[in-house]
Amino acid sequence: MYRERFSLSLSGIHFLTSSAITKAMTLKDVLHLRMMNQQIAHSAFREPAEVVNWMVAMQSQEFAMAKWAIGLRLNGVSKKEIEKDFDEGKILRTHLMRPTWHFVAPEDIRWMLALTAPRVNGWNAFMYRKCELDAKIFKRTVRMAYQIMHTSFPQTVDILQYVL
Repeated sequence: MYRERFSLSLSGIHFLTSSAITKAMTLKDVLHLRMMNQQIAHSAFREPAEVVNWMVAMQSQEFAMAKWAIGLRLNGVSKKEIEKDFDEGKILRTHLMRPTWHFVAPEDIRWMLALTAPRVNGWNAFMYRKCELDAKIFKRTVRMAYQIMHTSFPQTVDILQYVL
C-alpha cells in the first residue's frame, strides 16, 4: 500500500496518482513544510491555547516537556503564560487516544472522545474487569465528579481522589 502512494528516489519523494506523478517534492521541501505546518519554523499564533487548537492534540505525557513543546511554537511566551491557559481550562490534558496524556482544546474534547473512546475502552477492558469497574460504578463516579466540580470552591486532584 505504501509503495502505491509514494515513490522514493534519491531526487525526492514523488506523490503518485493512478496515472502519473502530479507533484514532485524534495526531502528539503517535505522538511520545510513539516516545520511550517507544525508552527516550529514560524508561528502564526500568540497564545498557548491557539497552538494546541492548531495541532488538534499534543502528547503531554511529560508535563514539563509538553509545555516546552507549546513554548517552542510561540515567540516570547513564558512558562507561566502556558500554565495560566492550562489552569483556566483553555488547554485540557486528558487520556484521549491511549493511556497516555494529551493536550487538546476544550472545543474538541467531545468529538474526540466520541471518536476514540471505543478503542481506548477496548484496550482498557481487561483492567476494568480486574479492578471490578463496571458501567454502574463509572456512572456513579461521573455523577459524583460532576457534583464536586460544580461547587463554588476550587477543586484539586487530591480532593477528587479523596471524595471518590
